[in-house]
Order: sequence, then C-alpha cells, then structure tokens
Amino acid sequence: MSTTQGYWLIVERLENWKADQREGFLSFGLPERAKSAQQMRPGDLVFAYVSTGVSAFSDIRRVRRAATPFLRAFAKYGRPFAFQIHTESVLQLDQAKWVPIKGLLQKLTLTRGKASWAGLVRQAVRRVEQADAVVLAKAITAAKGGKWDSLLGEIQGARPSGASLG
Repeated sequence: MSTTQGYWLIVERLENWKADQREGFLSFGLPERAKSAQQMRPGDLVFAYVSTGVSAFSDIRRVRRAATPFLRAFAKYGRPFAFQIHTESVLQLDQAKWVPIKGLLQKLTLTRGKASWAGLVRQAVRRVEQADAVVLAKAITAAKGGKWDSLLGEIQGARPSGASLG
C-alpha cells in the first residue's frame, strides 16, 4: 500500500448511489473517460457527491482494491462502465443529513472564488487536495452528529491509511 493517501471526489446520480447503498458500498463503476480512476490505490478515501438535483455529499468510502477493467454492464446500474472500484463504507449519512455543497463552496479550494463551480463537480471522478479532504470530512462527520477524530487524524497524517475506523 502506498504511504501517501489519496483523496477523491466521485460524482453519482441518485439512482446509482442508491444501487451502491443496496450493495453495501462494495464497489462503484466509472466510465472510460474517467481514466484518473486508475490512479486510485487501496487506502485512498473517496467522498461521494450526489448530483441529480441533490447537490450534496453523502458518504465517505475507502478504496479496497485498485481499479479493475469492467466492460460489461453493471447489473446494479444496467449499463456498462469501464472501471470498477472496490470500496468499503467508512461513514454514511442518512439522506436527510446529506451535506449540501452550497455551504462548502467558499471553504473548498476546488470551488472557492469560482463563479461557475457546477462544472467542477460534473466529472465522474477527480482527485482532491488534502485540505479539501479535511473540509469534507469535518462537514460529513459533523452531519453524522459525532466526533470522528480518528478519521480527521488519518487525513491529517496522524494515522496510517487502511487502519480500521471502527
């Protein structure tokens, strides 16, 4: 496992997120144009953003295995995806507690000061900076209603990636 943890933003339609949830967030599919998915490594954290009229962050996942080619239709999505990313759930919010992006626009380096931020969250997957991972983790854990110091410590380098968060 790489000693440098990566942080990723995935963008899903609501129906795909629900399909992932039904399967316990064990994997998700990405289209061929999402070639950066091949850079994901075990231990990397993935922040899920649900687009489709929702525009909110829903959960955090951990990559279990590097991207694998997957050219047939994902049964859960009903259409083909080029890459399958194997994950595990780290922290999942109830839909009523999802974190709207609008409250984070000026906190995230990805969107801060950008008049047209919507295009930045249209890509299926993109790497995010550690500072943005901290902002997202704080917002999602606060919405969960508990302190997740171990997760924040992991992102800030206090803990090796891949360790259980319990």
